[in-house]
Amino acid sequence: MKNSIFKVLAVFLMVVSVTFMGASIAAYYNRPEVTSEMVAGPMKDYTFTRNPGENPTWTVTRRIGDKGSVGNFKTPYEALVKAHQDVVTRKNGEAGEASTKLQALKDAAGPLETFRISQEQDRLAMNKRVADLRTVSTTFDQALLKKSEELQALSVQSRVIRDETAVRRTDVVRMRNELEEARTDLFRLNEIKRVLTDRLLRLQLDNQALEERKNQLESQVSAN
Repeated sequence: MKNSIFKVLAVFLMVVSVTFMGASIAAYYNRPEVTSEMVAGPMKDYTFTRNPGENPTWTVTRRIGDKGSVGNFKTPYEALVKAHQDVVTRKNGEAGEASTKLQALKDAAGPLETFRISQEQDRLAMNKRVADLRTVSTTFDQALLKKSEELQALSVQSRVIRDETAVRRTDVVRMRNELEEARTDLFRLNEIKRVLTDRLLRLQLDNQALEERKNQLESQVSAN
């Protein structure tokens, strides 16, 4: 019986030892690599400096912002933890500051409200300008349509005038030809008149001579 108990205890101790050994191995190989963690993610914003000596320490300083020191720490793990805490604190501070600025922007007298009012005024002014431009465009279209109708009417009138001018020009040419013919006829009539005048003059002279001869003959007859 005692031998059985010892055997069980021996097996139990062996199992426990193996378990602890496995846990130790797992803890050793699963622990984070310090140097890799110091250059990864948000830790890029920090500088980790190892201070040599009998009891080495680690100094953490910020690379951005105020670039101040986070502190000196005994182990690199503690330095990493404090750096992560500083990241959280800094992010929370930035979030609070952003929230404060956003609230200030949202205030009635804040820049955001002022900008919104300015945008609303600009929108109303633009709408009024668009309405004015539409009115001007409508007026311009109506004026353009009226001018187009007037131009069309003038075009028709101009065509009528051109046709009438062509007719008048034909009449002028015809009347000019008739005038030339009338001048020719007048010249011919003047020539005929001159000839007839000469003939009349000769006849008058002949008639006068005959009248004188008649008087002479009558005188002679009366004398006898």
